[in-house]
Amino acid sequence: MKTTTFSLGRHAWGMGMTTVTLIVGGWQMLAPFALGYQPYGTSWTQQATNDFWTGFAVVVISLAGLALFGAWLGRDVRALTPAPAKTGAAAPVVEPTEGITLQQATSSATDLDRAMAALAAALASDLAERRRRQSREETEQADQSSGSDDERRAA
Repeated sequence: MKTTTFSLGRHAWGMGMTTVTLIVGGWQMLAPFALGYQPYGTSWTQQATNDFWTGFAVVVISLAGLALFGAWLGRDVRALTPAPAKTGAAAPVVEPTEGITLQQATSSATDLDRAMAALAAALASDLAERRRRQSREETEQADQSSGSDDERRAA
């Protein structure tokens, strides 16, 4: 089975920054009226026209970017959830453990259950890897400090 890694951070940053540009574009469209350099009830000045249409273009591009990031996120989430089994027999529910695999986690009955199990398995795997890495680092630091203590005693 192919192992899929999932990082919500890259999706969140992309969608967050695209949302910021959406807000900036919206402000640029409204600025002539909010700041008062486009008088009410008169034909639009060149500055107001320029600001409005430039802001409109930024809003459209930002909406397209949000749609693309949303589609990318959806594709990555769907990649974590395998297709439902074609057999009619229900698979046994696997209790979460530190060594759970994606295949074991996705044996539930419904799509939501499979998605939640896959996310839980990915989180458990990530947490286990972080704990192993931290334990390794602590062991290395302890070995280095005990080595320097032995050198001081010998001197």
